Amino acid sequence: MIRDATQEQLAREAGSTFVAHVSHELKTPLNTIAAYTEMLMDSPAPDEALRVEAINVIHDEAGRMAGLINNLLSISKLESGAMKIERQRVNLRDLLVDSFESLRASAHGKGLDFRIDVPPNLGAAALDKDLFRIALNNLLSNAIKYNRPGGFVALGAEESDDQTLSIHVRDGGIGVPADQRERIFEKYFRVGDPAAAGTSGHGLGLYLVRQIVDLHQGSITVQSEPGRGTEFCIRVRKLAAVYSEALAA
Repeated sequence: MIRDATQEQLAREAGSTFVAHVSHELKTPLNTIAAYTEMLMDSPAPDEALRVEAINVIHDEAGRMAGLINNLLSISKLESGAMKIERQRVNLRDLLVDSFESLRASAHGKGLDFRIDVPPNLGAAALDKDLFRIALNNLLSNAIKYNRPGGFVALGAEESDDQTLSIHVRDGGIGVPADQRERIFEKYFRVGDPAAAGTSGHGLGLYLVRQIVDLHQGSITVQSEPGRGTEFCIRVRKLAAVYSEALAA
């Protein structure tokens, strides 16, 4: 008997690479936190600039670890079938503004121009608020992470038609090469572009975004041009179109 085990071998290799990468992703911020903590402990009276720098670095690195762990837990629940979508009526504008302001605060000092354009009368949607926030945060985090000095992060939304709400996350960052654009939602995949070298990532964020959007029977598309930025567009149905079935789900 002959059996093609190529996919199994590729899966094992991807899993091994992922474990090694995640270990590195956790170890690096831990080492940074330990170094700055020791520096504060060894300095009986650190000057204010050093103290502020240390606190900011520790905060950022702790957030980096928390984001990775949260993504891992969410994916584990999704793939085991343990994560159930719990729809509720969500004021989409409030959710978008809240997520945007939270990520903007975390990116303070990175020299980026943050823009938001969400109409006050944007329609409501039947969403799992916590899950959808994870998707938004991952898109905004990527827009910040893969940006450039002097770049921008823009969040917008609109009612595309009587039944559809569109959410746009744009950035003026490094972009995605055309030959890799179709793969960015794959699990473990990371853009192999020299411009992204040295940028932390684990290939889970966009995979999780796609899974969450699919759970909401929505769609997500991407447009990008290397050196000029990327735009993601999520489309979900307005509450009026899904209200009954959402509550019954």
